Amino acid sequence: MGIVIKRNGKKVAFNASKIRNSILKAAHEAGLSASRIKELTQDVAESVINEYKNKKTKAIYLRKIILKGLDRKSRSVSNAWRRFDKKRR
Repeated sequence: MGIVIKRNGKKVAFNASKIRNSILKAAHEAGLSASRIKELTQDVAESVINEYKNKKTKAIYLRKIILKGLDRKSRSVSNAWRRFDKKRR
């Protein structure tokens, strides 16, 4: 099982559903159709999950990789994710 290192240094177990859910929420916020959301989630989330599920990595690095994938596949979704991040901080 992979480990994710949070900004505060805390180590948590890798959780694939968090990645999927984050992309789903951003895609929904961007107004994508259900079929496009499913396709985008599979394209971006699954590649990240398969690559990092058994590794130790920083959360900020995972975020950058996911956003890079979203930028390539759907700029509106990556923008929705960034807006949410900005509100949260």
